[in-house]
Amino acid sequence: HRNPEFRSGWQEYRGPGRMEEVAAFYRNTLPVHGWSLASEEGKDPAKLTFTKKSERCVTEIATADDLKLSVRVTIGYKD
Repeated sequence: HRNPEFRSGWQEYRGPGRMEEVAAFYRNTLPVHGWSLASEEGKDPAKLTFTKKSERCVTEIATADDLKLSVRVTIGYKD
């Protein structure tokens, strides 16, 4: 059942950080808010996929061209 009030979206961060620390943050924080880790792929880039009811949260973490981290979080409905 899809909620017509729900708006999907994404957020992107680019700046200093350590790949493993950022991935650990999402692994530890999202389950506190009801998300379950569904899959984890790669190291750099890393992709963590979480699910919660009919929704999916994909977190992509990569080293950017300037050697800073790029973190993109996308939330939407599962396919």
